[in-house]
Amino acid sequence: MAIRPGRAVLSVALGIAVVGVSCPVPATADTAATDTPAAGTLSTTPDRVDGTTGAPLGGFGAGAVKFDAKTGTFAATTRPPADQTDYTRRGDSAFELVTATSDGVAASRRLTAPEIDGRYLDDAIWPEHRVDFGTAQGVAVTMTAFSPMASDDLDAMSMPYAFYDVTLANTRDDDATASIALHWDDPAVAGAEVVEGKGFASDSWAVLADADDDAALVTAGSGDDFFETGEADGTPIGESSRTAVKVSLRPHAETHVRFVLSWYDDSDPEAHHYLGQVDDPTEVAELGLGVPGQEVGASSGCRREDPRA
Repeated sequence: MAIRPGRAVLSVALGIAVVGVSCPVPATADTAATDTPAAGTLSTTPDRVDGTTGAPLGGFGAGAVKFDAKTGTFAATTRPPADQTDYTRRGDSAFELVTATSDGVAASRRLTAPEIDGRYLDDAIWPEHRVDFGTAQGVAVTMTAFSPMASDDLDAMSMPYAFYDVTLANTRDDDATASIALHWDDPAVAGAEVVEGKGFASDSWAVLADADDDAALVTAGSGDDFFETGEADGTPIGESSRTAVKVSLRPHAETHVRFVLSWYDDSDPEAHHYLGQVDDPTEVAELGLGVPGQEVGASSGCRREDPRA
């Protein structure tokens, strides 16, 4: 069973044809807005609306999480259906970054997509969300996030998890160290424990991670030492915690870091298919990390050209 981003897999899984899908493109004089199509017609006009609040990511019937790349914030609903009005912001949840180079140490408490010529460098077209976070001290950070798509395993497609694959690329001529963290802030995190070498987990939420680099260091905790050392300190976890992955990058080298964010809501025993399959969010996230053949790549073909190029 392979979980990967991509509409082609989705169409096979659901037995439908995906027609008229187009990628967002910046509005220009040659692509002026057209009249709204009549009801019941299909428009193939490229979508020129910017300002998405993120693609809803999660298994079918399991709720979903959205990442707003403009503001760097998260919102979620752990119950189906995942209607647009059902999402609530999850406190100060964010992606965080620390880089260490010969120029010193730099830290960001909230990564966001840059705005270039009035457009944000992200594309959120379900079941994928692609973000270019820009460059910090010569370390370029991009992300492909996606919902579980596995046409040969419908149970896996119904699990309450979202995948965030981050690429860290050293564009410098000397070595660099980069630490990327997913910080989750939610009262339901209270009582969470460190899962050694993988992240943290509570009864309701878990964030586990790994990396292509076998030497990568995965830590978890809630202290602010992370913004100095790039490592979470394992301090007692309250209503928020982070899972951090620290890697060393040779000149012009890159590596991939994978976060699996999972949740578990058993307030209604009949609400979710997954309640008969797994017992807690740790088990869900472990399943996500253990998926063989997971791929990250340009499966949809929808990438916005970087105006900085």
